[in-house]
Amino acid sequence: MKFQIAMFLKRPLYFKYRKELMINNYKSYEEKQKLQFLQFKDIVKYHYNNNIWYKKKLDELGINPYEIRNIEDIRILPILNKNDYYEMNEFLLQPSKRTVKCMTGGSTGVPLRFYMSEKDYLYGVILLYRGWSYAGYKPGDKVAILAGYSLLGNDSNIIKKCKKKVFDWALNFRHYSSMDMTEENLEKYINNMNEWKPKFLRGYASSIYILATYIKTNSVNLKFKVNGIFTTSEKLYEPQRKVIEEVFNCRVYDHYGLNDGGLSAFECNEHIGMHVDAERSMLEIVDENENSKFCGEGNIIATALYNYDYPFIRYNTNDSGTVVIDNCKCGIQGQIIKRITGRQTDFLNINGVRIGGPVLTTIWADIDVLQYQFDQTGVDKLSISIVKGNTYSNIDEERLRNRIYSHFGKIELNIQYTKHILPRDGNKYKFIIKSFEESNNGEL
Repeated sequence: MKFQIAMFLKRPLYFKYRKELMINNYKSYEEKQKLQFLQFKDIVKYHYNNNIWYKKKLDELGINPYEIRNIEDIRILPILNKNDYYEMNEFLLQPSKRTVKCMTGGSTGVPLRFYMSEKDYLYGVILLYRGWSYAGYKPGDKVAILAGYSLLGNDSNIIKKCKKKVFDWALNFRHYSSMDMTEENLEKYINNMNEWKPKFLRGYASSIYILATYIKTNSVNLKFKVNGIFTTSEKLYEPQRKVIEEVFNCRVYDHYGLNDGGLSAFECNEHIGMHVDAERSMLEIVDENENSKFCGEGNIIATALYNYDYPFIRYNTNDSGTVVIDNCKCGIQGQIIKRITGRQTDFLNINGVRIGGPVLTTIWADIDVLQYQFDQTGVDKLSISIVKGNTYSNIDEERLRNRIYSHFGKIELNIQYTKHILPRDGNKYKFIIKSFEESNNGEL
């Protein structure tokens, strides 16, 4: 009951939209695609008429969005990347008070600040809970969340912090930080979970894997039984899934999602891949020649269909994967992400500990840096290059060191400061590089 009351007070439109989205989930793929296209045309016209940068971009290319008459015509629009949005931000008008301010985790080493319209944000919340429902989740069930600031939030305002705590209490969520996963803290997390007894567990794949490994290695006695585990934000490897499912004696339900682009996809009980949510975003697969289709293997392109505050239109997610169109035994028709194949190099493997990019980006949540780059220089050696922000201090460096050590142990850590971090050899800038791997023929 407290979940319903909290939603009614904070997000009154939740119940209206939820009813629509729950019904829509079991429509045919053709019906879903038809609705997608109608909304696609509307959002493109809106941003053409209301976003100075986007109108200028299309006009320079000689593109008239009013000429888009069928789903094949969407290919005439340009594919946009993060550099376009950094440039676009200089032209954006002041957002409304109802707009949700967001920031990417900075997987390119430079975080992107953007906005989400209220309906787009609310759709994201509802689709998240709908995706969890594939594992049996019901609103109000206890969920333990093991993650960094991208899932936990990082609001410095005390009043907002208090409101968030109250809201989380109403939702039955409890948070555990993935940034300081020392053995001491892992023991505290487990003791707290043993007392609270969550019904579901959610977090970064690598973070939950570290927790599961600790439990297994130390023969920890769990006094609670979870019905399902939701992994998110980074690639889940099958060996990780196997260990997690063995330790917690339940199935893992993987999730792919990003608010910059509005994409989300969830595994169901059949575990044949992740069902793409068709309501909030349109997913395209594009090959190296930018030929677009809705299934196959290639680069993932996303269009946020209800974000009227920020034009994520044909947005290059920098992820690649394999998508099929199929009818699942669970009753859901449409696109299914069979696997995510891109960004597999965005991880560090130090001291036998493998940490993905999404977790590494959370380290910087409260540290003022303009740019950063990790370079693995040995089996137990890491170098970090940093472009300082205005408020960066020695305290930030100490905090950074402690977080790195909590993940990898006492490794050889070198932190260096520079004015600029440039791509190597004229290649695309990467925030994780591995000099050691390159000098050892790719073997770690």
